[in-house]
Amino acid sequence: MSVDVGLVELLEESFEGGEINRKKYKDLADIEIRIKSNTRKIQDTITRVIKDLSKSNPSSSSSSKGVGSGVTMVNGRTCVSVNPTTMRSIGVVHGRSKTGLTVYVEPYEVVELGNLGRELGVKREREINRIFTTLTRKVLDGRDEIERNVQAMSQVDSARGRWRYMERENGCIPEVRDEGVVSVRDCRHPLIKGAKGNHLNVGEGNKGLVLTGPNAGGKTVVMKTFALLALCARDGIPVLGEAGGRVDWFDGVAGDVGDQQSIERGESTYEGSLRRQAEALGRAGGGGSWMVVLDEVGGGTNPRQGEAIGRAVLEDIASNEGARIVATTHFEMVKDLAVKDERFRVGRMEFGADGPTFRLLEGVGESYAIKVAERVGLGERVVRRAEDLMGVEGRRIGEVLEELEKERIKAVEGGNELREKVREAEKEKERLGAERAELARVKRNAREKVAKEFRRELEEKEKILEGIMEDMKKMTEGGKRNGVKVVGNTWRELRVMKRDVGPERGVVGAGVGRAVGETREVQPLKDTEEVSMGEALFALKGAFAGRTGTVVKDNGKNVELQFGGISTRMSKGQLGRAESGGGEGGGDDGGTRVKEGRKQGISKRVEEDLRSAGDSGLLDMRSGKRKDGTMMRMDSNTCDVRGLDVEDGIQKCRDMFSTQMRAGRGTVFILHGHGSKGVLKRKIRDALRSEGVVKKFNKAKDEDGGDAFTEVTLKDGII
Repeated sequence: MSVDVGLVELLEESFEGGEINRKKYKDLADIEIRIKSNTRKIQDTITRVIKDLSKSNPSSSSSSKGVGSGVTMVNGRTCVSVNPTTMRSIGVVHGRSKTGLTVYVEPYEVVELGNLGRELGVKREREINRIFTTLTRKVLDGRDEIERNVQAMSQVDSARGRWRYMERENGCIPEVRDEGVVSVRDCRHPLIKGAKGNHLNVGEGNKGLVLTGPNAGGKTVVMKTFALLALCARDGIPVLGEAGGRVDWFDGVAGDVGDQQSIERGESTYEGSLRRQAEALGRAGGGGSWMVVLDEVGGGTNPRQGEAIGRAVLEDIASNEGARIVATTHFEMVKDLAVKDERFRVGRMEFGADGPTFRLLEGVGESYAIKVAERVGLGERVVRRAEDLMGVEGRRIGEVLEELEKERIKAVEGGNELREKVREAEKEKERLGAERAELARVKRNAREKVAKEFRRELEEKEKILEGIMEDMKKMTEGGKRNGVKVVGNTWRELRVMKRDVGPERGVVGAGVGRAVGETREVQPLKDTEEVSMGEALFALKGAFAGRTGTVVKDNGKNVELQFGGISTRMSKGQLGRAESGGGEGGGDDGGTRVKEGRKQGISKRVEEDLRSAGDSGLLDMRSGKRKDGTMMRMDSNTCDVRGLDVEDGIQKCRDMFSTQMRAGRGTVFILHGHGSKGVLKRKIRDALRSEGVVKKFNKAKDEDGGDAFTEVTLKDGII
């Protein structure tokens, strides 16, 4: 997507609350103010005219119901309703009522005001048209870009729609290959709510699936679900089933579903079915991968001939490498093919004691035609006659099959109950595992906390020993070297112990300092200033204000930049170039930016003052003290906490306090800056009140930096 920031800002500024923004378009606002003022004048004048008219002739006006009730707008003119006898003496007639008893007259006093109102109305419409014309031209200039954005957004919207459909329906994104395999567990048809899912599988070691079982048992729904799976995978639509399913790519779906009768073409149901089957044969035989679905294959004609044609059609389609078939049937010859031909699987729809359950099972199913007829209320006399026509042997076979089906259902239900218990046990196992993992995490965090505290204590002792070492080195001369050697050995052992304490206590990377980044000082660009390809520029205004973009092209006064995946055009006046500066972070630096190449701490002016003070005897250059005994701020006694958070800043101050006290110095200056709200300065000073080594603190003197620094006086005799 490419966004014209200027156009976006123009449109946002031009409208407010769905209306033209009058603050931006002041000419329109002025016209509307004049219209309102003129309208008030007309209303006041009309009210006065009606009152005068009522006094002079109470029956001449319809205002007896109240002032203003006789006012009527006729063709955009403000009129009063009067009797025909007085109309000429009042003003201009603009119309009559249907009865002719009332005349609508515009008083002479408001004619000029009415004319002015019409002129202002025309001006208002012209100004509105001008505004919309200007905005429309701006939009048309970016038409190609907008159309590309709309296309991109429609693709994103479509993808989000598919994702939301998956979340709402508890679907999944299947694995997609090109081997003609469909295998999805707990698969459901999206239009059948609340139904249990089935394991739909075809293409794994076979070419097709033949569905058998009772009418109204769900065979056609299962077959259509296979077709939907193939189409969803083609269009990137999630399928309704368990995660981990697989639906391979098919070039298309072909087949014969529903009544194909056409009166216009003079085509019977059977002829229409054969025509669709012929089309499916042609597509499957033309190469590629096809999902072929055939409902009641071979039906609609003489059963003996129809089942022969149906079987021949299935055999022909199965001979094509890329074709996969899902067919429904009641014909024995087609069922026999599915059982004996290894290219096919046979499935059946379950029929329970209360009717079909819509569950897909392995094996050949009975049609249960008489049971279905009885369930739908065909009539007891008809059902009994059908049973008689079947004969004793036929009824007996059906009853045996029914009993076997009942026993099988009981076995399946027992197996399902057992599997449910296994799943519950597995969930309990997962829960216990999660609890153990959480307990281990808590223990690990506790060990890390103890180790960090121990390491902090070691570091404090290390700083003290470091000061002692420095003092001993200064005092040691000649034969006293052995004392330094002993302390030095102890010092090295302590450093080794500190290095090892982190890994021993499970602390990874303990003691690693946090790097402080670099603050950016941004200088706005000039319209004539050149920029380089790939240069990083900082957006000062507009939709990307505060972000850094990469230069793609320099167009003179405008620059094309890339912000992540979005490119945009911005004027150079909206951009700035970043320069290296001082510390960065959450601290308050008081707006202070120390440019590269300048020495921090003491400016040239202060250095000159120091030199002159030392020459005049006002300052002891060795100790840094002024003649009045106060300490001058220098690099050696200044602790810079800009860019640090409060905790790290206080720790850095403590380190400086320790160093200064070991050196016999009692003053420390803390550089925290002012900041936008003075947060760091306030929190540092609050923390100093509870520091045991601090005797007192105040803001620094003006010559030492003023309120951007805090001067701290340390207690005597701590070390």
